[in-house]
This record gives sequence, C-alpha cells and structure tokens, in this order.
Amino acid sequence: MKIAFFTDTYKPQVNGVVTSIDLFADELRKNGHEVHIFCPKGDKTPKSKYIHPLISFKFRPYPEYRIGFPSLKIMKIIKDIEPDIIHIHGPASVGLLGLSVAKYMRVPIVMTYHTFVTDYVHYLSKRKFIEKYNKKMVKKYTKWFFNRADLIITPSTPIKRILRRYGIKKPIEVLPTGIKIKNTKRTEKFKKPAILHVGRVTKEKRIDSVIKAFKKISQKIDANLIITSDGPYRKNLEDLVRKMELEKNVKFTGYISDEKIIELYKKSYVLVCASRTETQGLIVLEAMAYGCPVVVSNRLGFKDFVKDEENGLLFNKDSEIPEKILRILNDPKLRKEIIKNGYATAREYSIESCAKKLENLYRGLMI
Repeated sequence: MKIAFFTDTYKPQVNGVVTSIDLFADELRKNGHEVHIFCPKGDKTPKSKYIHPLISFKFRPYPEYRIGFPSLKIMKIIKDIEPDIIHIHGPASVGLLGLSVAKYMRVPIVMTYHTFVTDYVHYLSKRKFIEKYNKKMVKKYTKWFFNRADLIITPSTPIKRILRRYGIKKPIEVLPTGIKIKNTKRTEKFKKPAILHVGRVTKEKRIDSVIKAFKKISQKIDANLIITSDGPYRKNLEDLVRKMELEKNVKFTGYISDEKIIELYKKSYVLVCASRTETQGLIVLEAMAYGCPVVVSNRLGFKDFVKDEENGLLFNKDSEIPEKILRILNDPKLRKEIIKNGYATAREYSIESCAKKLENLYRGLMI
C-alpha cells in the first residue's frame, strides 16, 4: 500500500503531531507499506526519499510554524508515487494541497484531527472581539474541511463529540497514536522530589498555572520543577519565575532528546499538565510507561486514559493542583498503586497495535 501523509507541521518542529506522524509512518513501513510525507520545508527538515518538503515561509505570529506551498516539482512527485491513500494531518495550506490531490487522483481521504484549533487563534490577534470572530470562522472552516474526508480519526472520544457538535457528518473513528516503549529499566529517582512538565512552552499549555501551584508546594516541601521543551511563551514564564522568587527551584531545559525525556520520566516523582486543549496527550501515556505518576486536567483527551485515583489524579480547578501533587508525593501506597496501574494502561496503547488498526481502516476504504 502506498500512503501519502500531508502535514502542516514536521521536523525540526517538536510537537505531538510530528511525534504521531513519525510513529505511525515508521510502524507502517515495518509492516511493508510505502509512506511518503509532504510537509513545509524548514532549515533542518530531514533528507529522505520519503520526505518531500514544500516551499515555505515562516508564520509570523508563531515563527516555529511554516506555511507550505505546492510547486510543479511536488505535483510531479505525487503523480509518480500514485498513492492508494491520502492521509491529511492538518487543515492549513498543506492539508488543502492533500485534499486537492486526493480529489484529482480519486483516492480515499483520511483526516486526523490532531489539534483543538480554536484555542490557537489568539496568535492571529490579541483583540478579544477579533479572537471571538476568528474562533467562529475556524469552526465553520473545520466543518467545511473535515466534511470532505472519507474517514476522520480523532485521538480521543471527547474530540469526536466536539466534531459532531461542529456539524461534521462523516464517519469518525477514535484511534490514539499509541506509544513506542523503549528502555524501561528503572533508574534511581532524583534525591529531591522533582515535578515534571513535558510539552511545548506556549500560552495554551497553561504552564503559568503549574508554576503558581509549585509556589504553594514549595512552601510545604523542598522540591524542584522541571519544564522541558521551548516555545514563544518561555520568556513570560521565566519572568513569572523571577517574580515568584523560584529561580533556584525551577529549571527550563529547552529542547532535549527523546532519550533525555525518558530519563526524566524515570527520575521524576510526578508529571503535571494543566492544559485544557489536549486532543490526546501522548505525554501521559509516556509518563505511565516509565513509572511517573500523572496529575492532569480533567479535560478533553486526558479523560480517555486517566482514571482518577486509579492510574493518575485529575483536577478540575487550578486551586486543586498543589493538593493533588502533594498527595502523590506524601502517600507511598497511593503512588505505588498509580504506578502499577499506569504501567498496565500504557501497554494497552502500543504503537504496534494502533498502527495495525490504522492499516485496517485504510483497507476498509479501498474495498
């Protein structure tokens, strides 16, 4: 089977969409399929006969993202490949190209709704009335775009419900990305309790809420907060850390390798995420796989995987975050139970299993 992925975000960008694309592409190739990736060209986009970068320019409100455009060369490559399936991983310019190609070549169209786009329109304007208008337009566009698919994939059940509320009528399957579990050999924890945040440093991740919660925690116990990755909101957060006099206990790592993130999962005492926009939250499953208990927002994608008091703790209000984290840190029995159940949950969502399900969905469209 020849499969063409069309995505508006790819390496060197670091985010959940890129992780999902690479995990599925690698596994499908292992199963004997040919997977091509069409994406905007970046300064360090990997070179491969299966990766086809498009002419692009930076998206000024968020420079890490690029806007890709088709060219005669790209169109020739697509025709030479003759894909059996077009799988679109984003509704912007490259996604529109994938839609046009699929219609022209008359091949089935699969779309994955990776990102809760309405929560990102603040990058377009800081004026509230414009932001409100933009959200309305994004919902209308989402309805139009995804109703052109033959099959839609959502990483979690709550996102499926949201798309139905938008007025999307096409078939929707819930299929999480799945995780690739590497070296699970245990390592010693940090000597001092370490609270971990993994993910892009953006406003919508609500890392400021985590820092404010950590301030209250630090008044009761001596602990550290580790914030990985990078992004446009980092300076704001560094200013907040200084204002709250937490410089000695809060560390920003910047971008780090997957291997170092795995090491942090193993050595940290708890992972916390206050985001309300996660369509799945791969980091939760990753943390569970490496024995790191999770405390996350009771919103959207997290609710499919985290069962409160069983394999993690959920919170509804920011004011609950310190209490939840302190429970994990101070209750060894609860911590042990959550780690055990988390291991079991993570193994239910292996990338091998999820890729096989995706492959079967593709075949169903080709009958």
